[in-house]
Amino acid sequence: MPMSTIVRGRTKLEESGLFMLREVIPQQEAVKVKKSRIFALAFGFLALLTGGVLIGLGLLVAVLLPYPLIAGCGFILTGFGVSCVIPMIFSMAGRSEGMSSGSAIAAVSTVGYLGFLIVPPLVGSVAQLAGLRNAFAMMAAFGILITILVQFMFDEPRPLGGTA
Repeated sequence: MPMSTIVRGRTKLEESGLFMLREVIPQQEAVKVKKSRIFALAFGFLALLTGGVLIGLGLLVAVLLPYPLIAGCGFILTGFGVSCVIPMIFSMAGRSEGMSSGSAIAAVSTVGYLGFLIVPPLVGSVAQLAGLRNAFAMMAAFGILITILVQFMFDEPRPLGGTA
């Protein structure tokens, strides 16, 4: 006789596997879906808010303290901010209700590539007209604008200080 006991024509291992598939996993998935919605709302808001603050703060540090080491730290802060915002934007596009997830992500990608083509010449033009510090100040203002626009993206209004 094999190591596992035969129950109703199936081994005990097969029975326990069927029990997992029928009973345990569907309950775990239901809990997981509820948790992921709460997580996405709470941390999506916080990630976008934090990202906008880091982008604005990092570029303001580079503008106001133009020493190489300190400006480099400001650019590192800006990189941390962008790394918070970009994944959340793609995640939100994938969950959008108005379009299919593939179309929404393609639209966001297109706008992103368009930004890569438009922003460098725009910053260069502003830098040529008003100076590089003013061009970075303009980008810092756009980073801070993210924190303001995040307030309008979610259903219930929240204060800038956090959750309410």
